[in-house]
Amino acid sequence: MNRELLLLVDALAREKNVPKEIVFVALESALAPLWARADVSGLVLDFAGVPYISSVGLRVLMIAAKEMRARRARIAVAGLQPVAAEIFAISRFDKVLEVFPVVRDALAAISPTALAAYDAA
Repeated sequence: MNRELLLLVDALAREKNVPKEIVFVALESALAPLWARADVSGLVLDFAGVPYISSVGLRVLMIAAKEMRARRARIAVAGLQPVAAEIFAISRFDKVLEVFPVVRDALAAISPTALAAYDAA
């Protein structure tokens, strides 16, 4: 999840006066078709702009990881900021998801084709 999505979740929760958890459930529903696509062999999430992740966000990632593993696809996060990295370490999510220092490294490990497109952009 990128910073924009987390800001969107926060803004929607405040604007609609609903718990963030409800917004995350909606986000999970929106992302599910992506990780369920048979032609997606890997998913890289750029966390460079994400300073913090809650247990609700971790739950979305856990579901994504479970879905991806069930079809032998890979999922990774890149660019964890210090607090998010600490949360990942404490919760052992660094054992659930592949963690890379930057997006380019994650793409290199997961999809050389995606890396070539990334470098060309």
